[in-house]
Amino acid sequence: MPDIFDYLDWRGDIPITADGFNDADRVLLAQVTYLDFKGMVPENSPLPVPLGELCRRIVNDTGEGAADRFHLHSDRQLAERLIDCPRFKNLPVVYYDEKFDAETVEQFAAMTILLPDRTAACLFRGTDWTLVGWKEDLNMALSDELPAQLHAVEYINNVISSLRGTVRILGHSKGGNLAVYSAAFTKYSRNILEAVSLDGPGYTDRVLSSPGYRVIEPRIRTIIPYSSLVGVIFAHTGRYTIVSSSAPKLMQHDLYTWQIKGSGLVEVNARDEASRLAEGALNEWISGLSTEQRGQFIDGIWSVFETIGITDLPDLLDGRNTIAVIRALTKLDEPTRNVIIDTLSKLRLAVKQQRSK
Repeated sequence: MPDIFDYLDWRGDIPITADGFNDADRVLLAQVTYLDFKGMVPENSPLPVPLGELCRRIVNDTGEGAADRFHLHSDRQLAERLIDCPRFKNLPVVYYDEKFDAETVEQFAAMTILLPDRTAACLFRGTDWTLVGWKEDLNMALSDELPAQLHAVEYINNVISSLRGTVRILGHSKGGNLAVYSAAFTKYSRNILEAVSLDGPGYTDRVLSSPGYRVIEPRIRTIIPYSSLVGVIFAHTGRYTIVSSSAPKLMQHDLYTWQIKGSGLVEVNARDEASRLAEGALNEWISGLSTEQRGQFIDGIWSVFETIGITDLPDLLDGRNTIAVIRALTKLDEPTRNVIIDTLSKLRLAVKQQRSK
């Protein structure tokens, strides 16, 4: 099944000036945000560095932590392919910004790529494998404003005020949420051509009912895989595109599995039953909990992870840690333990109710 690497084989030798910016480019550049260019490019600087040169620098990096510059195994391959790719290698990268704060539970990274059509693509990175990132995603159920969302608005305001031009804002996963959020709350909405969320979580009622969101709504686009889980949490409005994927279930969140046809996406007409069930169950579960209950549940679960040294998703999914998690749960104080058990019971009930509909 064709993916973004097949797209590079087919279209990588043709500059964007000859064949305009398209959906395959959107998916590819959203994945580029996961490449860690920190220290390789001036932060928050208007001085451009070609994308191909940045990819060369991280591929050739042999310093401490060099391997951590790649979010997924395929990211190294992507960087290697972009070094000499005529379509992408000369695209200027500006305003690179990255922040990681475990104390405030903020994980943020953004960059802007100047496109030949005289627009700028402002790109927000999504969640990596660290639990800080996943906790930040869950905290979207707690607060109308997260540190990363406020940072995203500030970033877009700074970029637009500096470039004084038209921008496209896009991102994958949490980055998609940041793209739409920043578009809704920037003071420069007239400069935004589009806000594209690639399988990003949705938005609270406060965001959806805000004047800025209503202004930008016609320019919002959501792209999700047919078995999406992350992209159906909370509410979305605007145009939906459902894309085929080569992976099963949750693994469809990976952009490398999204199917490309020519310069576009392989679209399907509807999501599968598992995605529709998850949407109903998760949103019913979340709406049935008070903000206090959500906070107690998230803090309680994370205290368990911290106790046994789980720091990222692979640790969490490692079956060898299951017993340690159960033991840590039994050692929690009774009120916290009861909140976790009660909350998980409500989730189980929500799933059961959705299946019976």
